[in-house]
Amino acid sequence: MSISVPCERCYYYECSHGKVRLTYFIPPEVLVTWIRQNKINDLVLTDYPDGVDLDCTEPDFNEFREDYGFIPEYTADDLQNAFYAIFSSTKGWSTYRGTGLIHAQELEAKIPEVQEKIKEPLDEPGQEEGQPMSFEERYRKRLKAVALTAQNKKELRKLILRGIDQRKPIHEQKFRSIRMSLGKKPQEVFSLLQNKKQ
Repeated sequence: MSISVPCERCYYYECSHGKVRLTYFIPPEVLVTWIRQNKINDLVLTDYPDGVDLDCTEPDFNEFREDYGFIPEYTADDLQNAFYAIFSSTKGWSTYRGTGLIHAQELEAKIPEVQEKIKEPLDEPGQEEGQPMSFEERYRKRLKAVALTAQNKKELRKLILRGIDQRKPIHEQKFRSIRMSLGKKPQEVFSLLQNKKQ
């Protein structure tokens, strides 16, 4: 039984009561194109013949970059912030539980609008390059980063993005459609497997 999977770059989201997990899916057809353009090492197809599921976190992006020489156009933080701004613009987002897909171009198009609202951490004066920081300095820097992240999240929640209908939850938004391969919908397959176990 074959499962229908995306044939285009997209992001898979899992939302639960205001928390979000975002995964970047790159189908094998796109990987082949990038290999021809020398954007990525061809070893990626050996390791990921069915396409790449890459968690949108800086550590995962960095590891993928080291392993395959691919530098994504956007950072994981840019993508997370853009999705959070979209998600928090929808009805009932703070209590919503669900999953879905959003076309890569749909999400990435919101990044410039979102970046205007994001404040970046300022470099600390007086810290020499390569010099170790004391525990107190690291702690103070971490507190500032946490406060800045909270402030940025607050700004993103206030942002009203173009093209988002605030009267509808995320799964009812009119996002660009994603071309899928032939096969059963993943939800159907997982439901069948679950029923067989019972």
